[in-house]
Amino acid sequence: MIEETGDPYPGACVEKVGRTTGIKCGNVNSLMLQRWYTGDITHEIAIIRDQGPFGLKGDSGGCLC
Repeated sequence: MIEETGDPYPGACVEKVGRTTGIKCGNVNSLMLQRWYTGDITHEIAIIRDQGPFGLKGDSGGCLC
């Protein structure tokens, strides 16, 4: 159940629903603005879990809540 929406911030508790791994919980470790050699800019978010991966192949496009 989604209880809150907003921008992720370090320490925030998040859930992800993925096709491969299903529902997984974790905490936002850091946020980073990445500038690639092509000049493209992306926002990168690191999620930390106590056990196992947060996502695997097939989970891309999954909702992060």
